Amino acid sequence: MDMKEMILARLQPSPGEEVYKQVTVNLPMEYLETMGEIAKAMSQASGSHVSRNMLIQDAIEAFIKEAEQTMSELGLSGLDEEPGMTMTQGQSM
Repeated sequence: MDMKEMILARLQPSPGEEVYKQVTVNLPMEYLETMGEIAKAMSQASGSHVSRNMLIQDAIEAFIKEAEQTMSELGLSGLDEEPGMTMTQGQSM
């Protein structure tokens, strides 16, 4: 799913049960304010609640997919089939 598809899916959310772990990320206030405005607009357009956390999750998911694809194209090993990245053999980013 590319970023546009994620945005469209967020505008028409479907229920799901995923396991989450809370993390802390420091972001510039400008990012938070802009994400808040986007979340509010998407909530109004979809009629469902869209939060900044949902937008952050979408962005991270898109980054992981792009990173996995790029690394695979470069022949780098250590990528799982499941979403998420596992580095092996002393690799680092």
